[in-house]
Order: sequence, then C-alpha cells, then structure tokens
Amino acid sequence: MIEPEPPSTARPLFSKSLSLHALCRLSVLSLVLAFGHGSFAQQPAVVQAPEVGQEVVKEAAEDEVGIDPWEASNRRIHAFNSRLDKAILKPLARAYRVLLPGPLKQGVGNFFRNISEIPSTVNKIFQGRPRKAAVGALRFLINSTMGVFGILDVASRMGLRREYEDFDQTLSIWGVPPGPYVVLPFFGPSTVRGAIGRVVDILMNPFSLLAIEQTERLVLFGANFLNDRAELLSIEFVVTGDEYEFYRNAYLQRRDYLINDGAVEDPFLEDEF
Repeated sequence: MIEPEPPSTARPLFSKSLSLHALCRLSVLSLVLAFGHGSFAQQPAVVQAPEVGQEVVKEAAEDEVGIDPWEASNRRIHAFNSRLDKAILKPLARAYRVLLPGPLKQGVGNFFRNISEIPSTVNKIFQGRPRKAAVGALRFLINSTMGVFGILDVASRMGLRREYEDFDQTLSIWGVPPGPYVVLPFFGPSTVRGAIGRVVDILMNPFSLLAIEQTERLVLFGANFLNDRAELLSIEFVVTGDEYEFYRNAYLQRRDYLINDGAVEDPFLEDEF
C-alpha cells in the first residue's frame, strides 16, 4: 500500500532590493535611479504564511500609508505628468539631444550647473558650512571667468568638486520634517518640505533676480528644464514594475542619501550570506 505523501510546507519568499549605493551612482533629480521593489511571493491558498511574515507585510503597509497618505491624488497627478511628458517634453528632449552636438550639450549643461552654484552656496551658508560655501563660491568665480561663463568646468579639473545643496536639505538640517510624499503638477516627485524648498530655490536662482522681461526669464528656466530632461533619457530603461511606486521610492531614497551626505545605512550590504 502506497502511503500518501505528507502535505508540503512552503515558506514565503522575499526578494531584496538593489543596493541604495548602486542607486545613487546614477545621475540626478531627483529623479532617476535603479531600484527594485521587494515583494512577498504568492503562497498556495492551503498554506498560511507564518505570523512573522504577516507582521512584516502589515508594518510595510502601515509605513507606506504614513509616507504616502495622498496616494490616490498623487497617482492622478503622476498620470497627468506622464501623459504630458510623453506628448511634449520627451519628444522635445529627444530632438534637443539629436540636434545639438555633444560638446555643445555639455557646455549648456555646465552653464546651468554653474548658475546653480549661487543658490547652492547660499544654502551652504544657511547650513553652517563655511568651508563648503567657500568652495562653491570659488567654483563659480573660476568657471565664470576661466570657464567662459561656466561653459567649461575648469574648477572640477582643478580638483574643486561640485557639491550641490538645496533648500530642502537646509530645512532638514534645521530640523524640519519632510512631511508626506506629494507629486507636484509639472515638477513631479517631492515632499511637503521639498515643495517649499523648491519655491525658495527658484526665488534664489539668478534667473529670478535678473532685470529681464518675464518671457526671457521663462525661456531660461525652460531651457534649463529641457536640458535636465534630456540628460534623463539615457537612464529611463531602469524603470521597472509599478511606475508610480518606482519614482516614489527612488525619489525618497535619493533625497535621504543627499540629505545625509551619503551616510545612509544599507541593510542589504550588511547581510551575511
């Protein structure tokens, strides 16, 4: 007589996310980066997951609600931004990348990054970092003169490394909590604190202070935005899974990395195999 085989037991499988350090090696914006979303493998209906696994799922769900309490409206804004990007911004960015020669695109990018040294240096002063502020001011001086209005990044070749600081980072150092995650129309992922910081950074941008016509100011900001969008085209392939969750998690992890100057614990790297 053949005895029936005992029912098999299954344990929930976990997938680990990619290292945050690998994520942050990709370029900015905050906003595009390699990230894998961890999930629990589905179990047969006859097998119940251990209580420990259930607690992990419950805690993860509670954390997600706490971080993103406005998910429903955020998803709608994200969908709007995505349609706008596919219809207008992405085609313009592709044309910009194709039509402009490589050296010219590099020069345009250097010019806008040099301009950003001004609000960055002000933020370093607000943060109580005089040495970094001095480096930022020196970079701006060198690149604006020897680098022909910032078109050439001479300062980096001299060993003066660029470290950008924004007002969101300043508010964090002052002890202001980030608040919930929010998707801004046209601007994309942010937090409540990040949205406030973005407004202050725009006001500190020299383009906002120049005595020029409003149309000319909008053209400068638009050109800067288009240049940033074109630089992200080469890393769009890293987006996987739920696009909304990908951008949210990537943004929050990168902001955490920048605010802590890279001193972020990565449990994945500490695991023993």
